[in-house]
Amino acid sequence: MLCPGCQAPIESDAVFCGHCGSPLPPVHLCRSEVEESVQSQSAEQWSDDGASVAEEQEHQSFVVPEYPLTPLPASKVSGSTPSPAPLPFTGGPSLHRPAQKAGAPSTGRNLVFIAVILAILGVGIAAGIFALWQNKHIPSHQPFTTATSMPLPRISGVATFHDTSNARSGINSVSLSVHGLQPLANGSHYEAWLVNEHELHIQPLGTLAKAGDTYAVNFSQPDGNILALGNTLQVTVETTQATLPSGRVLLSAHFPPMAGMHINHLLVSYPETPDKIALLPGLLAQTRQLYDQSQQLRTTNDKTAIQCLAQNMLVLLDGQSPAKPTVKSHTCSSAHVPQLSINYGLLGQNNNGYVSTVGAHASLAATQTDSTDNIRKYAQQVIFSSENLSNWFSTLHQDAQDLLAHPNDHNKAVEIMSLADHALSGVDSNDNGSVEPIHGEAGAMQAYLSGQSMATLNLTSNK
Repeated sequence: MLCPGCQAPIESDAVFCGHCGSPLPPVHLCRSEVEESVQSQSAEQWSDDGASVAEEQEHQSFVVPEYPLTPLPASKVSGSTPSPAPLPFTGGPSLHRPAQKAGAPSTGRNLVFIAVILAILGVGIAAGIFALWQNKHIPSHQPFTTATSMPLPRISGVATFHDTSNARSGINSVSLSVHGLQPLANGSHYEAWLVNEHELHIQPLGTLAKAGDTYAVNFSQPDGNILALGNTLQVTVETTQATLPSGRVLLSAHFPPMAGMHINHLLVSYPETPDKIALLPGLLAQTRQLYDQSQQLRTTNDKTAIQCLAQNMLVLLDGQSPAKPTVKSHTCSSAHVPQLSINYGLLGQNNNGYVSTVGAHASLAATQTDSTDNIRKYAQQVIFSSENLSNWFSTLHQDAQDLLAHPNDHNKAVEIMSLADHALSGVDSNDNGSVEPIHGEAGAMQAYLSGQSMATLNLTSNK
């Protein structure tokens, strides 16, 4: 509160001014005037400096002025000692324009802060635009790679099964070749195994040896059918010379259960044949017998021997001995042609012999839901062979009956020999220099080879 006379600060409830001794108006009037003055100053200050300066000044404390608050004697007031200069009122906003500078630093800081934010945003936007541009110009088909992330060679293997005895002992050999393997260190090596998952039997096939760009192993056994030993082929990484696999399985292949059942009938065993011999080995063996009988026609002109040979060929085709043989067994023995007795024929009595059964099981293997392209490919070749055999054997059957009735018919004998040769080894009907597994060419031998190819396994990585 200021004195109306000298403008010196005074107490709000003072009656006289402590500097000039002038009487003061009542308190409520002084307060009203001061409040109006302060409000006027505050409004002006808010309009000039903004809300930030007003808020800062509003929190400043009132400083009590250091001068007497009681009236001085008149003698002292009128004396030579000058009155002290009035102090500015510090409890409210200043009425002077220079006070506006108090807000300048705050406004400057705000501007600097905003400029920094804008600069950061600008840098971020520029970086984003550069990243998008860079990504756009990197080909999607050429990803970045490092030395440790370079793709390793694809590992694949093929196992093929063979009969080195030409159907006399069945499939007795397997060859395994693997591409993409890397040399192992510290005495480790690759081992191959044939596993029977149903009977828990494991057949070691040997250690894979490096041969050029591949690792390979061949395994053979003198007798018995290898395909009967297991249904899964594995390649493992071993650190010792173990007799059973204990290392990581690197490659494996399984015979498909449903298609594999019919492959087993073709190559391993069939319940309805003599000694449960498999269909394709039985077909090949019995066709070879027929061929042997036919070739004896070249070396004899004896009518009895010719009749005995024709009679034996009919037994091989029909699968049973005639109820009333044309030539008795003892007569054939005297002509040095032992009489044959077979209970499963190449054609059969009702088209149920080796030829038709082989074709049926090849077809069944190819049409199962778990069949593979490899099985279907070679099953078709087996079917071609069975169709060729059916035609050749049907003609040969009629020729054998004619020769049995007319043993002097040399032309029939020649035709029988030719048909038997076609049936066993096939014929190059298109004169291209080879017998192919196609219509009109493939015989029993080609059927057996194609059947072995049906059992081929493609090993894949277990990663």
